[in-house]
Amino acid sequence: MQPKDKDAYLNGQLCEPVRPIVYYIDPSTPKKWIRYLKQGVTDWKIAFEHAGFKNAIMAKEAPIDDSSWNIDDAAHNVIVYKPSTITNASGPNVHDPRTGEILETHINWYHNVMKLVHDWYLVQAGAVDTRARKPVFDDTLMGQLIRYAMSHEVGHTLGLRHNFGASSSVPVDSLRSKNYLHRIGHSPSIMDYSRFNYVAQAEDGVPPEDLIPGIPAYDCWAIEWGYRWFPEGETRDAERILLDKWVMARTSRHPELRLDTETDQDDPRNQSEDLGDNAMKA
Repeated sequence: MQPKDKDAYLNGQLCEPVRPIVYYIDPSTPKKWIRYLKQGVTDWKIAFEHAGFKNAIMAKEAPIDDSSWNIDDAAHNVIVYKPSTITNASGPNVHDPRTGEILETHINWYHNVMKLVHDWYLVQAGAVDTRARKPVFDDTLMGQLIRYAMSHEVGHTLGLRHNFGASSSVPVDSLRSKNYLHRIGHSPSIMDYSRFNYVAQAEDGVPPEDLIPGIPAYDCWAIEWGYRWFPEGETRDAERILLDKWVMARTSRHPELRLDTETDQDDPRNQSEDLGDNAMKA
C-alpha cells in the first residue's frame, strides 16, 4: 500500500492509498445482514489511519447487472455467503510467497455462524445484556454479532494471526470497569479468542456495546507494522531492520502489543476462550 501524495504522507497527513482494499458482498447474502458485514470491514479503517491512510478499506455490494463481474474471479475480494449448517466463518488469503503481498481473499461466511455467536453471547453476556436471554435474538443484536465475526475474519485476510496472548495483558479487575472497557476494551486484539466479556456483571453498569470487541491497540499496531509506507525500506532486508527496531522499541514498553499465537503452547498466557491476567479469578 502506497500513498497517492507521498510528500503529504511523510509530513504526517492522512492520505488515500493508490489502491484501496475493496471487499464485495455476495449478491446471495440476505439483505438485512449486508450493512453489518460492511461494518465488519470498515471497522478496520481506524487501524489503517494509524498507518497513515484514509479510505484505505471498504466494502461494496457486488454488481448484479455487470456480465464481466464474477464472484469466483481472483481479481476480486469477496465475502461469500454459504447457506450451510457449518457453525463457522473463515478468512483465508492468497499471497505472493516471494514478497508477502496479499493478493486476494474470498471470505467464507457460513449461515450457521449465527448459531455460534448466539450461543456464545447468551452464555457470556446474558448476565448483563437482557436481550441475550432468549432463543432468538432480534436483528439488531444479531447484526452486531455478525459484524464482530466478520471483523475477526477480515483481520485474517489482512495478514493477522490469532493473538491468544492479547487478553492476558488486561487486569481482571479492569474487566468490570466501565471506563476502562469503553476506552480500551476487554482485549487488545479482536484476533484473540476472547469473544465477549463474561467477567462484567450487571451491577457494573457496562453498556452492551462495550461487551463486544472492536479494533483495539494491538490490531492498530499490527496493521501499522504491516502497511505503513517506509520509503527508506526499499528492499526487504532494509525494511526488516527498520521494523525490528520499531518493534523492540514499542513492545518493550507496551505488553499489550505483544503477539502470542496458538503455536506458542508452552506459554500459559496463550489460552483460548479466556479473559484477563488470571484465568481462574476471571
